[in-house]
Amino acid sequence: MKKSSDAAARASNPSPKADHVLASFEAKVKEQLAAKSLTHFEGLLTSPLGFALTTASPLQRAIARIVDGRPLDELGDDDVVLRACGGTLPAPVRPSEVAIVAGIRTAKSLSAAALAVYWSQRADLTRLGPGEIPRISIVSLSKDLADVIFGHIVGRMMASPLLSKLILETPTADTLMVKHPSGRPVEIKVVAASKAGSSLVARWSAGVIMDEVARWGADDAAVSVNDLRDAVLLRILPGAQLVYISSPWAPMGFLYDLVKDRWGKPDRDCIVIKAPAYDMAPIIWTPDKLEIADRKSTRLNSSHIPLSRMPSSA
Repeated sequence: MKKSSDAAARASNPSPKADHVLASFEAKVKEQLAAKSLTHFEGLLTSPLGFALTTASPLQRAIARIVDGRPLDELGDDDVVLRACGGTLPAPVRPSEVAIVAGIRTAKSLSAAALAVYWSQRADLTRLGPGEIPRISIVSLSKDLADVIFGHIVGRMMASPLLSKLILETPTADTLMVKHPSGRPVEIKVVAASKAGSSLVARWSAGVIMDEVARWGADDAAVSVNDLRDAVLLRILPGAQLVYISSPWAPMGFLYDLVKDRWGKPDRDCIVIKAPAYDMAPIIWTPDKLEIADRKSTRLNSSHIPLSRMPSSA
């Protein structure tokens, strides 16, 4: 009788060693599930262990799926998503080029940072020879502006117990070396647009993000988006993408023409998404905030009104 009661006691009170084994197993399962959630762009962007945009709007999630070439599923029924795509939803095919035009404070920089890290993990490196290191470039009007995106990359990666394992070297002021699933290094680098030409052709490109591209022609006539784009296309890896992100600025230039020609006409070559700030980030741009922006200045008001100056879908 005593033996039976002893066995029952052991079953109801597992040893500290058993507790440790169970806790370790549960931690590994949770880590594997978390890692799985980071294997697509939407998951990497929104997961607390990724870039932590946990309040992502339906449109922000839809954009992540569009960039990734994944089905929109339930988000395809959202009128905001349809409107941002110009009335025509894209097929679930990963596009070569994507333009995202939206007002300020809509997590464009954070999304771009997450995208750069995502590219570093899915890049096709089979074309590269021994010792060749591909580059993901973040190009902006000035290095200071590009540093905003770079700061998100470094900060979020170092803070994540999963992403921090991918960092190969201590980040420099403008460069981060990240481990590809193959074990090879991938470089993420920020550069000012005026100095981007040689940087973009120096190495094979695993993707390029051009930041605030609507302002390039207005602020610096010497910077040609078309020239930089042509340079990238000469050295881009299979499946790599070019992404243009910007707030609306003026009815002229590369981005204006791209919106005019391609918005509402998505295909595997190019998809254009155009949305006011209150559609992209309604949790930020509440009616009260929009009213304050209207009163303050036309610059803040670029979050919604100047978007109407961009061409409409035919």
